[in-house]
Amino acid sequence: MVSIVPLLYRSAGLAFFAYIFTVLPSTPESRSFGWHFQYLTIVGLALTMVTTALGVGSALRSGTMTVLCSKGWQFMLPMTLAAETVIALLYWALTLTSQDLMFYPDELVIPAWLDFGLHLFPAVFQLVSFVRVRPALSPSKRQVYCMLVVGVLYGAWMHFVHHMNGFWPYPFLALMSDMQRYGFVGFALGLLLSVYATIFYVTSWRVHMPKAKPQ
Repeated sequence: MVSIVPLLYRSAGLAFFAYIFTVLPSTPESRSFGWHFQYLTIVGLALTMVTTALGVGSALRSGTMTVLCSKGWQFMLPMTLAAETVIALLYWALTLTSQDLMFYPDELVIPAWLDFGLHLFPAVFQLVSFVRVRPALSPSKRQVYCMLVVGVLYGAWMHFVHHMNGFWPYPFLALMSDMQRYGFVGFALGLLLSVYATIFYVTSWRVHMPKAKPQ
């Protein structure tokens, strides 16, 4: 049996995320080594798309593939929600401080709808899904390890992109020393784990409500 509402919700989200990839602005920086995937925002969006695609599969409710999609979706959902929340927090904190910290002078000013679509909507979208199925979810060490590994890998990727291109994905990184950049990566990872723990804690009230079946 197909779960209509979750299927429509996740399908709409997946379509929107896919559309965003088709309208990403082309800049000298984004055309360099790493393409748009040198940016944490785009890496996060790609992982959110994968998670949402698994969510679409889990809403179909038929066959072994649906069961596998459901398990994958429930495993990735808390992690991508935490990641998108951290991306939103860091982006808006830095952008509201000074846009020069996030954008190079020759980069195009993106329209407001795309700005929110990249840096706010994914977190809100994932939060709605998370709250709805919170009783079926619980924190796990495997998720923590996965987030740490992915975070460290992105930090290494960021340095490799700088080595290849001669500039950092984000201007504020150029203002830091090596130790400060390592410290920033450590801070971001700490924030990621804190957000991960917080989303489970603040939604714990859902656990005591009638349990939602995994979809």
